[in-house]
Amino acid sequence: MPKVGPKTAAKWLNQYTTLDNLLAHQDEIEGKVGESLRAHTADLALSRQLATIDCALELELKPDELQRREPDVGRLRDLFTKLELRSLLRQLPGATAEPPPAPVPLASPAAAAESAQPAREALPRNYETVITEAQLDDWLERLRGAPVFAFDTETTSLDYMQAEIVGVSFCIEPGHAAYVPLAHTYPACPTN
Repeated sequence: MPKVGPKTAAKWLNQYTTLDNLLAHQDEIEGKVGESLRAHTADLALSRQLATIDCALELELKPDELQRREPDVGRLRDLFTKLELRSLLRQLPGATAEPPPAPVPLASPAAAAESAQPAREALPRNYETVITEAQLDDWLERLRGAPVFAFDTETTSLDYMQAEIVGVSFCIEPGHAAYVPLAHTYPACPTN
């Protein structure tokens, strides 16, 4: 909760002993922390619900079926390969130094682009900068109807800890793409 750190939370729990008691006496807490508490009581209820372990949950398996047993290495290998979890693949019994790369499906965009390389120059290029709501609605409809599409964020840096998003781009097929500027200023829109 904003303005309430671990020390304040611990102090409140020592004084009021339970969250319910704290909420019952929230009007007694003064200052910015009291205002923050009262402004975020709904968040506290949600946080409590998310942190509560549901002991009445119905499980598909009985407790005695949850015994540790030897792993199914074949299923794990298939799953780790599919999810490209190379470090976990290397830990499986019988793993080689470097696991084989995941097979590329024949209809993958990379395979299609590679096979269409010579024809790429002949493709018409329809690249659009989306700056109106009507354009965005049109592209959203096209994306909904596309069997696959590419989506990318455009940022101010490759350092993900420092980067800020300036726009997003998407492509529905080779030669048909759009860019949506999010953090640009245009002369026609000085308030951006």
